[in-house]
Amino acid sequence: MRIVEVITGLGQGGAEHALASRLVHAPPDIETHVVSTSNATSSLAEQVSDHATIHQIGRDVGEFVLNLRPDLVLTHNPREALRLLGRPALAAKLPVVVVAHNEITSEDPLKALPLNIALPRVNHRAALHIAVSARAATGTQCRNAKLTKVVWLGSNLDWTTPPQTELWPEGTRNRILILGRLSRQKNLKTMVRAISQERQYLRQTGTH
Repeated sequence: MRIVEVITGLGQGGAEHALASRLVHAPPDIETHVVSTSNATSSLAEQVSDHATIHQIGRDVGEFVLNLRPDLVLTHNPREALRLLGRPALAAKLPVVVVAHNEITSEDPLKALPLNIALPRVNHRAALHIAVSARAATGTQCRNAKLTKVVWLGSNLDWTTPPQTELWPEGTRNRILILGRLSRQKNLKTMVRAISQERQYLRQTGTH
């Protein structure tokens, strides 16, 4: 089986880490091609290249994807989803799966405006939308989707490495780590409110 994954660069974002982690566990009979539509790169590119063929393409993504003759296409960015689903012939010929990593289409209001209008008009052409959270499933990236499934992003942790206990107050029994950018859609305000409401219990249980 040949899978083509379209992603906007291989930087250090959650989508890129999820892709790299998943490729490690891919069955041997799956051949993966990763089409990167920007020059963004990081150490993840080397990890991805161990398990997939990387192509860097700026234009004509749809035509390039068709020429790879995949059995399945995954896209990880609203703009790339629009470029693929905006071609009815491509969407009719290939099953396109849209991975929605966010409930919004862009943090930039000027970029979000055309995507918010156009994407819901073509989302029905995707075979499946995979949302990485319940919020993403109810957002613009999945609006008017034929079928949406929520699959939470996973991660790999090295449990053989002892914890850096010096970073936590003495007596800590439970450690909570929040990892993410300080941006509105990460919903950190809700986390702060929840901790504020339960602060007495957290102190009693040695939770930080």
